[in-house]
Amino acid sequence: MATNCSQLKMVAADGKRYLTDCLPQSDMLQLVEATPSHHAMTFAKWLITGENQLDSKSRDKAYQLWDSSLLQTIVVGTAQGLQQIHAYLFGGLYDFAGQIRQKNIAKGGFKKKVVPLHPPLIHISAIFIW
Repeated sequence: MATNCSQLKMVAADGKRYLTDCLPQSDMLQLVEATPSHHAMTFAKWLITGENQLDSKSRDKAYQLWDSSLLQTIVVGTAQGLQQIHAYLFGGLYDFAGQIRQKNIAKGGFKKKVVPLHPPLIHISAIFIW
């Protein structure tokens, strides 16, 4: 299987980037089929159905945004511009799309403490008025 692997630099636990063996999706599915494991099958199901998930939908919206004329109306380098982009990418997927969150968030058991961004974003927007 090593001959089918490509190496990509990925971030390790120590924060450094190392070359890591990676497989394309089709080869990954072949590997999972050859591995009799409940965990392997769970991974395969996630890999196959990933196109129906929120990440895929927001990626598709990013392509649509890039191809649209809407980007020309967004003021780049401002908090408002970032909020407009966020609202477009995640509108209809998350109720907080386009808003600056004021509370902690969690996804998949991972918790990240939210740093209050509103005051710095307003300050940055005032500095970088194009």
